[in-house]
Amino acid sequence: MTQQVLERWMPSNIAELRKALDDIMHYVGSEGGDMDTVYVDLRDLALVREMLTDGSIAFNIVVRQNR
Repeated sequence: MTQQVLERWMPSNIAELRKALDDIMHYVGSEGGDMDTVYVDLRDLALVREMLTDGSIAFNIVVRQNR
């Protein structure tokens, strides 16, 4: 089976992640693909709350790669 990287995204926040997903859906649709055949190759996706040194809270989306 051959693979070809069609596009790459490097989102740094949730808005950029949503935009990347929208772009992917548009790209697949324009290629005649079906959303049911777009698979996500990852082990898990987690939302992690982090207390910063200044006392503020940040949220991180952590993706672990499927190996």
